[in-house]
Amino acid sequence: MAMNIPLQSVFLYKGLWSPENDSILVATLIRLKQETMWTLDEFPIYFLLTARKEIKAKTGADFTEAEMKKRVEFLKDRYKTFKKVTADNGTHWEMPFKVVVASDEVWTKIMKTLPLAAAYYYHDEPIVNELATLFGMDDVKIETSKEVIVISDTTEKLSFEEDDEEVNSPIFHPETKVRRKLFVDHEGVSDRLSSSGRMAPP
Repeated sequence: MAMNIPLQSVFLYKGLWSPENDSILVATLIRLKQETMWTLDEFPIYFLLTARKEIKAKTGADFTEAEMKKRVEFLKDRYKTFKKVTADNGTHWEMPFKVVVASDEVWTKIMKTLPLAAAYYYHDEPIVNELATLFGMDDVKIETSKEVIVISDTTEKLSFEEDDEEVNSPIFHPETKVRRKLFVDHEGVSDRLSSSGRMAPP
């Protein structure tokens, strides 16, 4: 029997907040963050006031400074909650289908510690990529080990003492150069060489 969980919109949107207003807010914060090279996940007040002005101009909704700040905190909570839901051993995020798959027992366990997790019972976080851009700067990315490809036919093992403070490239001695005579003394050709090395007219 399915759990009696309200629709996602019940958890994510209250009052004047809507997907459209969230989209304007997040897009404005991302733009300002990129323009100013801002790296923190707490934003200057003028970021919020700029987003407030954008929302009012495009949708007519007017929020106070306190409401803007509270909404940003809620968006951050949404992102962190969704990350915890998908990191649980009992869940599997089916990204192509935009759902998190888990048994009702697992959902019950998760929702005991993360009440907002119920928002993701039917659908994943609708703006997860945008929220990651705003709040995911400290996320640890695990990279798989990469195979090392040796290009040369032969390799040489270099040993370094523990006290060495710098590592230099190995010194290669060039082989003896082969010298070739450019002009052969046929019929007085070498006699016609000028001091500059060019052929003098006959």
